[in-house]
Amino acid sequence: MAASTFVKPLSTHFQRELPSSLFQSTSPFPGVYAPREVYGSAISTIEKLADEGSLRPLLKAHGGAVVFRGFDVAAEHDFSKFAFAAKLGIPHEEVGRPPRRTVR
Repeated sequence: MAASTFVKPLSTHFQRELPSSLFQSTSPFPGVYAPREVYGSAISTIEKLADEGSLRPLLKAHGGAVVFRGFDVAAEHDFSKFAFAAKLGIPHEEVGRPPRRTVR
């Protein structure tokens, strides 16, 4: 898979096997990946994965969930840039009116 150029798979205690009756993949859920080497920023690495078409196959192989570990994403703003760099559509969308809260 082309993603192996930029990221390497990891194993963690929280991964589970996907039920074979629902999924054709034997990959663990969620997939956990770390940068193979430092290729620049986390943003540029995830953009490279998206541009070469490697992210969607990773998501499909792992039941729709992939966890990225070890990338230089330190703040909320960095995470938002990282999510948009994946080019998978709008990462989040607020629908409707958010509830009003009164602080006393």
